Amino acid sequence: MRGLTPPLIKALAYGRPGRGGVVLYGLLLVVAGWLVMMPVFPKVARITMERMQWRAPNFPAWAVQQISPAMYNFSNRGLHGRDDLPLAGLTIFEERTGDYFNHFPVRNLTWIERYQLQPLGTFGYYETKYRGMRLRSKYRLEPRPEGGWNVVWKESEFTP
Repeated sequence: MRGLTPPLIKALAYGRPGRGGVVLYGLLLVVAGWLVMMPVFPKVARITMERMQWRAPNFPAWAVQQISPAMYNFSNRGLHGRDDLPLAGLTIFEERTGDYFNHFPVRNLTWIERYQLQPLGTFGYYETKYRGMRLRSKYRLEPRPEGGWNVVWKESEFTP
């Protein structure tokens, strides 16, 4: 049992951490800093909300967020429909209740083919809310010639 002690426990128990401990502490500080900035800076909150809808602006912003938990951070909703509705002035989320997702609501579109949900519609409308901020996005399912569907982002609207 002597060699089974995890490196983090050893580093904490014996004082000075090794390289792995320093890297781990550094990652923890980056994630903690990101989470602390989220309620203070709307730009950080928006980037994090875009992650929920698969719209990260660049790789570093996406990579920093991969270590932080994704569930229960925001209010995520999604609806499907056949009509191509503009996001500006869209009231469908205020008119309906339900349709909540724990995380990554756009993932629902990837199940369309598996569960034969295509009759529900070819447009997906998604809303992510956090502390009064709102991000809405529209996606379209487009058929592939070889069969199946492509999920294509159409537009987004952010309200700080």
